[in-house]
Amino acid sequence: MAAFAFSFALWLYITLNTEFVTFVSLPLTINLPPSRAIESELPKTVSVEVKGTGWQIFNLEFLNRSARCNIDLSRDNIDDSLFVLSRNDILKNLSDLKNVQVIDVLPNTMEIRSGKVGEFSVVVEPNVEIIPRKGYMIVGSIKVVPELINVKGNLNILSGLTKWMTTYRKFQEATEDINTTIKLSDSLRNVIALSTEEVRIRAKVRKLSEIEISDIKLEITDGDIPPNYNIMPIRVSAVLRGGIDDIEKLNTDEVRAVISMDEITSNQSGFAIPKIILPEEVQVLSIHPPYIQIHRVKRI
Repeated sequence: MAAFAFSFALWLYITLNTEFVTFVSLPLTINLPPSRAIESELPKTVSVEVKGTGWQIFNLEFLNRSARCNIDLSRDNIDDSLFVLSRNDILKNLSDLKNVQVIDVLPNTMEIRSGKVGEFSVVVEPNVEIIPRKGYMIVGSIKVVPELINVKGNLNILSGLTKWMTTYRKFQEATEDINTTIKLSDSLRNVIALSTEEVRIRAKVRKLSEIEISDIKLEITDGDIPPNYNIMPIRVSAVLRGGIDDIEKLNTDEVRAVISMDEITSNQSGFAIPKIILPEEVQVLSIHPPYIQIHRVKRI
């Protein structure tokens, strides 16, 4: 065992003091003038060919957090949509590569496409999947806080942007309310800046309960039934589902069955499905009868 430890220590000493030529990846950042924004995604890193001892390269790869390629164009006058960085431009902007010799860099050239800056507000759409345990349900819709975020970047890209997704998250066997933070998607993050990195997701999960409401009078909106029309039946019943707390506090007067005058007068089939109006937290399972009959009486 002692012989093995000595052999390993000797090998490590020789390796760390031997010179190597290798490639290391360094983070790449490019700063444009305030009036310009990148149009197409750029590499997140550059590959730099360096020469140094094993210890120097190990230090660069794993211990040196400040080594990077930082290209500052913020004071340049960039009017054209295409700007080309040469090999020398990239090499001279490498920083904190101490004790190693820089030989080359990849890519040798880099094209930067830019355009005018724009800033808009977009809706945040939750990319979450909530699977309640059997006997439970999601009550209402999934809420996002904040609902809107500001996005800033190239005007050509932002002009077609209407929403921004969160990262994907799956909740299984849910039996309690969900109230957690979730990161926003990092797609196009080299091109677009967001006003926040994460949002809060809220969803109500409740134990299931059902109730049947009978004798709901049919309401006609936007006018009265013309005298030459008959509608049957004028009352319906509905089976509702919701969280046990929401069902218990449900006021039956809040449950309405409605149909518009336009649906009656423009109807060609003789059948129509009434719309059940009720609180957001409660769902309609079924209506009885499932449709109403509309008869137009011909006058003699």
